[in-house]
Amino acid sequence: MQTKTLSIRIDNDDYRFLSSLAKEEKEDISKAVRELVDLGRVMLAKGKYK
Repeated sequence: MQTKTLSIRIDNDDYRFLSSLAKEEKEDISKAVRELVDLGRVMLAKGKYK
């Protein structure tokens, strides 16, 4: 799988959320963001299917 680098700006609350999520899952923030994007894609597809 080829990957791209993406730089984003997020507010402090979202950063703290991502940091705590990554810490709980024992992974880095980048992986947590990728997993959230994947989950969002599934939720979006489910919503469109209805």
